[in-house]
Amino acid sequence: MLCHTSRSPTGSGEQVPRYPVLERPLPPGLATLGDYGELIGYQETYLHWRWHPREGFPEPVGETPARGGHGRRPKLVYEIKQLDAFRATQDDLWGRRKMTRVTTTLDLDLRFTAEQFAALAEVEPAVLALYQALDGFPAAEDGTYRLGDLVAYWNTRPIVLEEHTGDERMTLGQIAGVLGVARKTVSQYKDDDPDFPAPDGDGRYRIGDVVDYLNGRPGRRGPAAGDEA
Repeated sequence: MLCHTSRSPTGSGEQVPRYPVLERPLPPGLATLGDYGELIGYQETYLHWRWHPREGFPEPVGETPARGGHGRRPKLVYEIKQLDAFRATQDDLWGRRKMTRVTTTLDLDLRFTAEQFAALAEVEPAVLALYQALDGFPAAEDGTYRLGDLVAYWNTRPIVLEEHTGDERMTLGQIAGVLGVARKTVSQYKDDDPDFPAPDGDGRYRIGDVVDYLNGRPGRRGPAAGDEA
């Protein structure tokens, strides 16, 4: 709800709000950076320092009231759709794993067929179909998908084996080559995580086990899977 205020500088140190003051719970579609971070799996400080300084970052539409003493500042409030739209224009705000990502300035509420999105993502429809068969792929409505849902999924998509079967056995270096990543991307968890797949007696790993582990690895968080916070 909107809280009308006519505060002005006084001897108590109060300041005039820069934006309309909004009480919690915030209206639907609005969020502080902390709220938004919880939605997509980031910490508020990461969004503030990594996202906020960039050109095109949306302007606040309000602020929450300052709470308590000791100069605690109000939290700025943003439109979630504007934050989503900003993120969709950036190819490096989706995770650390190396992959091709879709960036767009199109309205994220547009409806796309799978074929149209494959063209936008510059992949063959048959490649996209591999992901459509997985749990977690956005739901279709009358044969189309919301563009924003497709972008968020594609830019954090799981690893899918296109030319190999999960039962093949390889060294970690060979698996990294198949996945198109540096060896350390695959091997960095081997010594630190007891849940990392065990090799066979010859030191080779079942590639499907390693892929399943990487897709569910520690630090993977919802739509923002794999990004540092």
